[in-house]
Amino acid sequence: MKIFVFISMFVLLVACSNPINNIIGKWKLESIDYSPYFAEVSEEIKGIFLEKMENQTKRMIGKTFFEFKLDNSMLLESPNFENEIVSVEGSWNYNQTEDSVIFELDGKEHYRISTMTANRLVLSTDESPKRILSFSKIR
Repeated sequence: MKIFVFISMFVLLVACSNPINNIIGKWKLESIDYSPYFAEVSEEIKGIFLEKMENQTKRMIGKTFFEFKLDNSMLLESPNFENEIVSVEGSWNYNQTEDSVIFELDGKEHYRISTMTANRLVLSTDESPKRILSFSKIR
């Protein structure tokens, strides 16, 4: 009986340490940091896009949700320009080294995983515009 309990606990520990288990669930977008993008553009370009990006960020924060499912499907819910919530279905996968996640929504987007715990997820991308997304897990 002790061996059965030990094996069960070991299997549970290994399963819980798998990074795929951390990402599964529904995540709320908490912030978008465009500073990597603005660090590389001219002041003129920064002036043109800063207000637009700030307005877009304000519209999305707290109202945008990413749901990652075990079957590698995903659902993105976010307000459009009329502040109506729009849902987009897609898929997600880890890269081979599991240090990045790839979203397939309207096209492929690659994000490096900076932080992934049971309750916090931080992703960054070098795709234009470069940005850092921070999430909190809601379920």
